[in-house]
Amino acid sequence: MKLWTKLILLVLALGLGLGGYIYYEQKQLENSEIQSFEVSFNGTTIEFLDLQMHKPILGSLIDLSYYVHQDGFNDLNSDQMLNTFKVDPRAKVRISNELGEDVPYQEALVLEPGRYSISVNIVDGIAQYDYLFHVVVDPEPIISLSDLQPSQGGLVLIDIENVSKATEIQVISNFKPSAIYRTAHSAQFYLPMAYQSEAKNYGLQIVVGEDVFDYALDVQTYAFKESHFTVPVSISSGTVGNQDAVKQYRDAIYPTYVSFVEEVYWKGPFIIPVEGARISSTFGEKRFVNNAKNPTRHSGIDYAIACGTDVYASNAGIVEFADFLIMIGNTIVIDHGLGLKTYYEHMEDIVIKAGDIVEKGQLIGHVGTTGYSTGCHLHFQAMVKNQSINPDVLYRLE
Repeated sequence: MKLWTKLILLVLALGLGLGGYIYYEQKQLENSEIQSFEVSFNGTTIEFLDLQMHKPILGSLIDLSYYVHQDGFNDLNSDQMLNTFKVDPRAKVRISNELGEDVPYQEALVLEPGRYSISVNIVDGIAQYDYLFHVVVDPEPIISLSDLQPSQGGLVLIDIENVSKATEIQVISNFKPSAIYRTAHSAQFYLPMAYQSEAKNYGLQIVVGEDVFDYALDVQTYAFKESHFTVPVSISSGTVGNQDAVKQYRDAIYPTYVSFVEEVYWKGPFIIPVEGARISSTFGEKRFVNNAKNPTRHSGIDYAIACGTDVYASNAGIVEFADFLIMIGNTIVIDHGLGLKTYYEHMEDIVIKAGDIVEKGQLIGHVGTTGYSTGCHLHFQAMVKNQSINPDVLYRLE
């Protein structure tokens, strides 16, 4: 056999061998196990749309490839602004809205109303997986009220979910609401029941954007007590009867009725600020002082206990006022957020200062009998803006 014939046969053999090798490697590639990766939206698992597999052989002289395309996905629908989007840690994610603006990816994903395109790319060894799907977000506001039958002097907490921070909220009510706390997808405010108001049904309308929600608040009667007692002239003339004391009180305390911090500090039920005390005067009590024909109304709860007893912050908040006032003695005002405040009066001393952030149960001073007072006690008052509420309500908040 001539040399050139041998060379031809050798080339043919090598070609057949190479072809067989390439064919074998291609089949191996096509039969490779397709991996499963975590890509889910609100618990719905998303399958890949395109799979591109490649494998270099012969020192990368030849690149084998295999492509799989699956049917496209229908739009996913969400009635929530806050969504859960989970993907494999190796994934590259792009989320864009109808205007083509990118939305940062995070597992807890807040999406404004609209249609979104979501693409996910995962490279795993020889394979590249591409996911493409669309989400239509069409949320409805969800409103919850803590109590539809509050008592006179009560407090209703109102939470709104699925509402954009930019959406206007209006409250139409006989009662004055607090400031509104806003997040990217929720809102919260308080509605105090004026204890002087008649116990009956009151309408409440909450307007969220273009949506209108109507409620009925059936305000229940609270059994206000009556008391008759005497205050020495020497005490009353130097405090409630002292015009300088009255002006000082108004200048210091009245501004606290309109100010508020936008952050919510309090968490869970409030605590009674003194331990083991006796209630000497109840909330809303009709007080006939020195045989007066017309009563005054007590706006808080008086806790009678020995002077020097520890006084604690009823819940977390920022100290708005901490100073001595002729009228009510050593006084502390704590804003717990949105204008929900607690007042601590007639104290012996004060161990914190204005501007301090205090925690629930933190020592803030001691019981005294300063100002318009006839004995050792703490006057504890709760207010939302300029409306006093029953502190007992705070002890049951969640």
